[in-house]
Formats: sequence, C-alpha cells, structure tokens
Amino acid sequence: MSYSSISVDEWAGQPLTRDEVFWTSKLGHYSFVPRQVQRSTPFDTFQSTDEPSPSEVLRIFGDRNYLSADVKFARISNLSIDDQLSVCVDKAGRVLKETASIAEAIDPGLQTARVLSLQASRQIVEEPVIHCFHRASPAYGHFIFDCLAPLLIWRDVILSGRAKILLPSFFPAWGPRILAAAGFDIKSHVEIIKKDVAVCREVILSTAIDSRNCFRPVPEVRPLLARPLQAIRPSSEKMIYLTRRNQVTYSDRTIANEDEVVRALTRIGFAIVEPGNLAFEDQVSLLHGADIIVAAHGSAYGNLPFARPGSTLIDLMATKYINYYPGSERWALNLSTLFQLNYFLVFCQSHTPEAPTKRAGKPIVSTVDLDLLTRAVDAAMAFQYPA
Repeated sequence: MSYSSISVDEWAGQPLTRDEVFWTSKLGHYSFVPRQVQRSTPFDTFQSTDEPSPSEVLRIFGDRNYLSADVKFARISNLSIDDQLSVCVDKAGRVLKETASIAEAIDPGLQTARVLSLQASRQIVEEPVIHCFHRASPAYGHFIFDCLAPLLIWRDVILSGRAKILLPSFFPAWGPRILAAAGFDIKSHVEIIKKDVAVCREVILSTAIDSRNCFRPVPEVRPLLARPLQAIRPSSEKMIYLTRRNQVTYSDRTIANEDEVVRALTRIGFAIVEPGNLAFEDQVSLLHGADIIVAAHGSAYGNLPFARPGSTLIDLMATKYINYYPGSERWALNLSTLFQLNYFLVFCQSHTPEAPTKRAGKPIVSTVDLDLLTRAVDAAMAFQYPA
C-alpha cells in the first residue's frame, strides 16, 4: 500500500470567524510559539553503574531547561478519520503526517488503515469536531498531555456547543471520568465513532496529536491542567510510591525486585499506591498532597500537573530506557521543570528479555539499587523536612 502525505502546515485550512476562537494571522491556525521553559528547582542524578555513560547522561540531561513544542491548531474541512489508527485523510486521499506518526509506529505503512480502503464502513459527521485521540492515547500520560490539554484549550468552544469531542472505539474506560472532572458531559459534548471511518465536515486538529506536547509541553497548559484542583482536597499521605505491577500497561516495563522496594519504602513511612485502581479524583488528591513521590518512569507521571510546586519526584529509570524512545527520557525532567518540582533521577540496572510481548515496544526488566534509592529518599527528605 502506498499513499501520499501532507502536514497541517501544508494544508490550506479554512478559518473560523474571529469571534469564535483565538486565531493568529496565519489562515486557519492558532499557534503556540516555542519558548524556553527555565528550571528553577533542584535536579540531581543517582547512579551506581557505568550505564548510561557520563557523556550520555550529559547529552540527554545536561540542559535543565527545555524548548516547548511548536503546537498548532487548524480547522480543516472534509477529513476522513480512521477509527482504529486515528489517521486523517483528505478528499484527495492524502494522509496528514501529524496524525500518522504514532499510527506508523504501531502499523508501519498503515497496512490495516480502513480509511484507505473503499470497502470500509463510513459514518458522516456533520457537526464540527475536535480530533485529538491518537492510537497511544490509552497510555495515561499521552491522554493527559496530548488529548486532555488540547481539549481544555477549546473548553469554551465545546461547552458552548460549537464543536464536539470525537471519541474513537479505543477510548479508555477510565476516560469519561476524567472528561467529567474537566467539565465535559459525555452525552452532550462528544461524538462517538461507530463505524470504520468517520467522514467529518469540519475538524479542529492539533499538531499535538503526534505527541509533541507530551514530551515538551507548552507552558499555557499549566493553569488549564490545574483546574481539577479547585474541587479536590489534598490527601494526607505525604510520601507515596506509585506501583503498576498489577496493571495492564501500554508498555511492558517491570521492576524485578519491586517487593523489596515496597518493603523498604513501607518501613520509612511511604504509602504504596496503585493509581490504576483509583478514581481520577483520588489520584489528583494523592499527588496534590504528597511531598515525595517515588515511581518507575512511565505514564503515572501524567498526574504530575497536580503535584504541589516544591514537592520532590524520585524517578526510577531503567538504564535500557535510554534511547528506547529517543527524547522520552527527558519527559519527567521537562514535566518537573514546567510544574516546578524537585527531580531526582535514579538509574536502575536493566535488561530486555528475549521472550516476545504483545505490548508496545520491547519489554524491559529493571532492578532497583536499594542503597541508591535510600540515598535519593534521604536527599528528598532533606529538602522537604529540613532539620
């Protein structure tokens, strides 16, 4: 299968009227200009192995600041959207590049894309919709930054009935609770794709659909993501460990000695929490109340917008995660920079088993050095509870 592709910038989008949305002078676009986000809180690394090398650590983490993503929005007419892969195709059969980047990581060449097949069932959508749920959006961190954040930017447009949220069939079961906490009503504010392809007359599309805002979030989302805090009381738990060992995760990464980690942290007063078993409001409450958060590098960090500035994140990062998804290693560093958290990075010796996996990416099994973890916790306590 072959196809041509274009980018949102190459598309001649049709603008909404100026009193409906905040458009720049560029036809059909609303843009966030990339800018430096400056780090103002402590960052330190803890390492007991030669992997990654000092030069690699310096290359990836040497700059404590980051350049926010170039995020644009465009109103585009007459797009067909694949329900399973979320790719968008125009009337000429061209794929919008931004909508294909994650899909192609899952399905190279888009071989299973029904939107490119004449035999696919099609659903006509007459009302304007906002399309933001890419194929990796069931991963919690992507959901928060690639999907929820753009929706919050367009919250007034959605609540006033000028556009609906387009939901694919793979929309996660926990998603409606989060949308509700953000003020959206599933019955009146969404359009659900019920066939292979949704043929949409008007689509508001964000370039964040390629996940750029997840890894380099624009500063404008910070006050928007703080909205759920207005109605949720912080938890009394001051030190928490976020585990996902009993969860079906989007990527296959585990900690071999997690029982030992749990025992060690429990002895010094940590609460052991499985975010995947909690309602969204309870997750927000826990993060907002905590002084110290320990977790393996992953989607649980999607809740970091709800942590209090000045609290400390201890990131347990598998050494094999370096260059696993190039650029994603900095995710927690960038998030803690934007949300003003102390960030302690603990490298954990790891390996990739030969056994195949049905999940995204290669499996990674890591082992936490308990002495190193204790040093990081002691350092965090010195910041949070000075003598």
